[in-house]
Amino acid sequence: MRVLALLILIASPVVIARTSTDIFPSINIPVIAVAWNYRGLNTEELEGRITSNFERTLTTTVDNIQRIESTTTSGQSIIKVYLQPGARLDTANAQITAISQTVIRSYPPGTTPPLILNFSASSVPILQLALSGEGLAEQELFDLGVNFLRPQLVTIPGVAIPWPYGGKQRQIMVDLNPRLLQAKGLSPSAVLDTLNVQNLILPSGTAKIGRLEYDVTLNAAPRTVPELAYGLNATILFGTDTFLAGYARVADNYDFYACRYVFAGAERVKPETRKTWFDKFGIRILEGYGATETAPAIAVNTPMHFRAGTVGRLLPGLEHRLDAVPGIADGARLVVRGPNVMLGYLRAESPGVLQPPDGGWYDTGDIVAIDGDGFVTIKGRAKRFAKVAGEMVPLGAVEDFITTLWPASSHAVRPMELR
Repeated sequence: MRVLALLILIASPVVIARTSTDIFPSINIPVIAVAWNYRGLNTEELEGRITSNFERTLTTTVDNIQRIESTTTSGQSIIKVYLQPGARLDTANAQITAISQTVIRSYPPGTTPPLILNFSASSVPILQLALSGEGLAEQELFDLGVNFLRPQLVTIPGVAIPWPYGGKQRQIMVDLNPRLLQAKGLSPSAVLDTLNVQNLILPSGTAKIGRLEYDVTLNAAPRTVPELAYGLNATILFGTDTFLAGYARVADNYDFYACRYVFAGAERVKPETRKTWFDKFGIRILEGYGATETAPAIAVNTPMHFRAGTVGRLLPGLEHRLDAVPGIADGARLVVRGPNVMLGYLRAESPGVLQPPDGGWYDTGDIVAIDGDGFVTIKGRAKRFAKVAGEMVPLGAVEDFITTLWPASSHAVRPMELR
């Protein structure tokens, strides 16, 4: 027994050194996964247009297929091709890649080439990561997984990481109103064709001037305002309600992190736009008011003196006068005079002759109300009031009311004289 024990003790290191160990035994059954992606197609339509067609195509072009399995969900299709034991993966990869580039021409417009991944029956997932974040949207979680987490994990020797599943990829959604399309004689495909035509890529190159070479950029490929604001660390932003509402829809929460002041003018700022900017970016929109003839500001809200729904206080040094308008009890016609008011008009009928405003007073043509603290509220344009049953009714208020009833449509009110 002692001799046997001694023999085992001596032989054990040699046997252990020569014994191959593997946590997951090698099973020579190669598998290739083909992932198709087409946003907007439901499960049944995607299965009929892409999944089934591609499965039939594989049986005629790929060698040594053992079986084919597929899973189709809304917008995504994953096809697994199980090869015979010992089949060459490089050959199957080349065949699948070639045929996928060929059949894509017969698939729905906009179909992108699939992702082709190699697997083996012995390659089982040993780690599953799930991303979640309080206050983060699905698009932001997807960006973190693809652009930050995945590049760090892929550097681990021997690791194979599939594309993240779930979340939402960045894309532009166009909402179409069927009734308005029908009224204008348009179809959804016509809108899609127009968008595709406008999506141009025009390489511009560089221009060498003297000893320096400059990059040339064209208006055909503008950078987005949120991206510019983030890249330049912009501290002040000017815009209208229409543009500010659009920026808020597409911008990330941190794009305007450096902005200290956001000024709005030219049109009334909607309450929902004001709320979106405050909730998403923590920025309060400062609404102002002016005209070209006043170079160009008349009143503006400031961080110290702010009142929502108004255009702020009149600028210092600016005189004002409120002229009553018959039929309008709440508000009067605003007339201003000051150093920022224009010197006059140059009219076509009197070339070279400057016609100054009467007494230096400029008639804005706007009906306003000024409260006890000096905040100005715009009621509407004097030309956009209609006399109804002896009362002066602002057409803008009527349009706003109609919009609340039918928000999906655009509305305009025009007075008409009945004879």
